[in-house]
Amino acid sequence: MVHVQVTRSPLGDLLVGVPAGYEPLNLLLQLELQGDPEFLDRLIRVAGDPEVNTYGIGGDVCWVSIAGSQVTVDTDDGARAVTLDRAEFRDALVQFQQLLAAPPPEPPRTRPRWQPPS
Repeated sequence: MVHVQVTRSPLGDLLVGVPAGYEPLNLLLQLELQGDPEFLDRLIRVAGDPEVNTYGIGGDVCWVSIAGSQVTVDTDDGARAVTLDRAEFRDALVQFQQLLAAPPPEPPRTRPRWQPPS
């Protein structure tokens, strides 16, 4: 099972970490889905629907193909691809969606200027 780590930096930027070899998934999350919540919703819905046995959809950077219990994420240029279990793909999308919906953390506070004791 691939471990997808999705966190926010202290400044609120989303950071996606995937193991080596899973870069197409990283591109899908950051470049396709982060700015398109409808696309993200559609993929979560389709990946979780047992009635859908085959499905394919493309965006600006990646192509997603669902076939049975497997999901393949290809880069549009065909240079890289990764295949994941359908449930783990959906779990990664849901985790990503939850982080997108969460408010960003407070920005780091600056240290107060030093003042001598009164």
